[in-house]
Amino acid sequence: AQTQTAITNHEYIDQPPSNADANKLNKDAMDAYAVLQKEFALWKKRKGPQPTGLDGKLLKKVPPPEMKKKYIRCHCRQLMANPRTGDKCPIKCKGYPIRQCPICTCSCNMYATEDDFRDIAA
Repeated sequence: AQTQTAITNHEYIDQPPSNADANKLNKDAMDAYAVLQKEFALWKKRKGPQPTGLDGKLLKKVPPPEMKKKYIRCHCRQLMANPRTGDKCPIKCKGYPIRQCPICTCSCNMYATEDDFRDIAA
């Protein structure tokens, strides 16, 4: 798993809770795809009926599963020190005047798909 943003190299990224749902839906889609592939192989060997798609039409080939996208988000923008509210910088502005460190001055609010994130990082 990626631990830094490709843009700022800060380590304050994570995955939103929606990724857990995407993981489950993707697993279900892959399980259904595997079953359909087995049915299709049996039909090709003339050992079962020709499989049908969700629309009820006979399949000539097994369509790939539709996978849900998963996301990565950056929290840099939310982590700046603010003495009035008591918010603290995760690096405590070490070596910098308060609110002048690389984290406090970062305006990154990246929210990207995992695929886009890999493309940015490449």
